[in-house]
Amino acid sequence: MKIEDSMELPVILVASGVLLPGASLKIPIKSKLNIRTIEQHLTRGGAVANNYVVIAYKVSPDKVYEVGTIAYVEKLFGWTFNSTVHYSLDVVGLHRANIDKLSLPTCVVSKIVDSPGADFNHTSIESLISGAKLLALNSSSKNISHEILNLIDEHDYTKLADLCVSLIKFLGFKQLLEFLGTKEPEKRIDLCVKWMGERNENNTLELKLPSSIVPASQKPQNKGRKVPNAKNQVEQLEETLNGIEFTEEISDRVFSELHRLKNMNSQQSEYNILLNWLELVAALPWNTSTVDDIEISKARTILAESHEAMDDVKQRVLEHLAVCKMNNSVNGMILCFTGPPGIGKTSIAKAIAQSMGRKFQR
Repeated sequence: MKIEDSMELPVILVASGVLLPGASLKIPIKSKLNIRTIEQHLTRGGAVANNYVVIAYKVSPDKVYEVGTIAYVEKLFGWTFNSTVHYSLDVVGLHRANIDKLSLPTCVVSKIVDSPGADFNHTSIESLISGAKLLALNSSSKNISHEILNLIDEHDYTKLADLCVSLIKFLGFKQLLEFLGTKEPEKRIDLCVKWMGERNENNTLELKLPSSIVPASQKPQNKGRKVPNAKNQVEQLEETLNGIEFTEEISDRVFSELHRLKNMNSQQSEYNILLNWLELVAALPWNTSTVDDIEISKARTILAESHEAMDDVKQRVLEHLAVCKMNNSVNGMILCFTGPPGIGKTSIAKAIAQSMGRKFQR
């Protein structure tokens, strides 16, 4: 099927998560409208009948954002639980599209095509490339790293900006919609560079870029205040690490990496990766623990109140807790929950934490 400039396609409505061109997204299908769309337009005899959909974004109960994403359906999962059919979609973004006429479960869209020969700012492109290379280094996926480097080699900066923004974790729904709806490629690149240069102060695991890749217009001005430099930052980190009681093995590894960091130039790309790792180590609750309070009757009540059915799962959890209580230890014991999104894996884990008096972490 060829993507025309204007065409009618099935619609999947989402209220969180934004699919950018070149990125991928897993969408759990929960609403009756989306289920109807899948059953009427995407499946035929158990197989995928239509590989293209429009991802439309609900910004309020009765309003859909004016720009959507034409997407290719890579995989369609379907399963039955408690006599109810559930679906999940794996989609890849292809194009931005104006939603011209919405008539659920389909809509008429017109593909948004970037103007050829856009006049990109040289400084912005350099900043984009520097930030993209750092993202490639931080990525745990070799495929994403290769894709980033290929786009740099091909000088495809608009697709590169789309891919980079899709990898910045701290961006919210509104920010991603703003980026999706920005039709001028040079403005999208500027937004991408701006966001790559921002530090997410609330989470040391997020992307952190050296100030050298931030455009001059985005750099904070020093108005007489003393700004901590990289050396002071490392000294503070070392002081924090010295106050933590590590085991000998962990201590050797941590302070070996700290020594390597102190002898590294702060402009090296690996510097920020190593700094982030050490900040994470320093932030972990090494000397903090909770006392387990395992009461089988209490756990049974919490599981029953928080989840309907799922009797086999709840019984297995109770057996696991009973063994922990009998052995008076939970060290080394792991439960692994598998299955598609939206079937209750995380909520079961939260219920287990609540029943044991532990703080839930993910």
